[in-house]
Amino acid sequence: MNKIKTRLRRAIWLLLAMSVSLPFIPECLGGEKRIKMATYIPVGYPLIDEQQRFFVNQVNETGKGSVRIDMYWGGSLLKGKEILPGLQAGTADMVFQTTAYLLGSFPVIAIQNLPIWDSLEKAHVKLEMDGPLAVFQNDVLRKRNLFQLAVGGAVPEFLWTRRKRVRTPADMRGLKIRVAGKLEAVAMETLGAVPVTMSSAELPQALQRGVVDGALMNPWTARGRGVEEYCRYMLVYALSSQSTPIYVMRNKWESWPAEARSVMKNAAAKWEKNYLTLITKTYPLKETIIPIYEKAGMEAVYPTTVEKAEFARALKPLIDWWVSQVGQETGNRILMLAGVK
Repeated sequence: MNKIKTRLRRAIWLLLAMSVSLPFIPECLGGEKRIKMATYIPVGYPLIDEQQRFFVNQVNETGKGSVRIDMYWGGSLLKGKEILPGLQAGTADMVFQTTAYLLGSFPVIAIQNLPIWDSLEKAHVKLEMDGPLAVFQNDVLRKRNLFQLAVGGAVPEFLWTRRKRVRTPADMRGLKIRVAGKLEAVAMETLGAVPVTMSSAELPQALQRGVVDGALMNPWTARGRGVEEYCRYMLVYALSSQSTPIYVMRNKWESWPAEARSVMKNAAAKWEKNYLTLITKTYPLKETIIPIYEKAGMEAVYPTTVEKAEFARALKPLIDWWVSQVGQETGNRILMLAGVK
């Protein structure tokens, strides 16, 4: 009887041990790595949503058997301000995140937001994955255990105003302008405006009630918040830029199987090229995006060469401020790699 009890006890312990270890066996044996990825970007932003789905689909189609992304769309796992803390806490393994949310903690990323990119193509080339600028940024980010897998380039942010046509920095004095993050706020202060930090979800009501006089947003996403319903003018000039790169904690990235990382790097390289195609050929700014707003009754304001020079001079202190945030040596090195110095 005692022998039977002993055998039963051993069998139960063996079953318990197997039930605990079985979930980990496939990965240990080189099976499929599951990655939990999050974004807060709403599906109402068709360009960004389409681009993000491209990366996820690439990984899941080419990585069958080695890696799979379990994607949480539209803030279903983490909201905008929760993305970085959630990544650091392990709630998500990988994220898409708008750079405006990261600049307080990682100012080196702000090169993607500075008004220095005179073309979409230049931003794409200079910020390309594994290029000199991207490698240097990651060397700096490594100190804080963050890894920027890919950027995809940077898109311009235009000024949208309810009632006042803006052509020069002088026209902006005193205007209350919605911004998303620190660098944009400093840019508006530099131009004499009053920055009001708020999420894009709060913007439509703020414009409708006159809480703000305008907003700084990129033209590919502004329509997703119905800006054309409340704003009459759009200044077609980049007062800042924006990007939504792919991030993962450095130690976690390095712990993943080499095959899984290779799949994701290849997918990210294709993602970057696809992004440039989307914003220059599928949804080109002058031929497709701006006419959408004009048809809705907005006026696109194109500054003259002289007026553009005024903005460039007025925004020079913004670049100097950013250099002071990252340190003279680091700032000047990044600007040189970006083709500014």
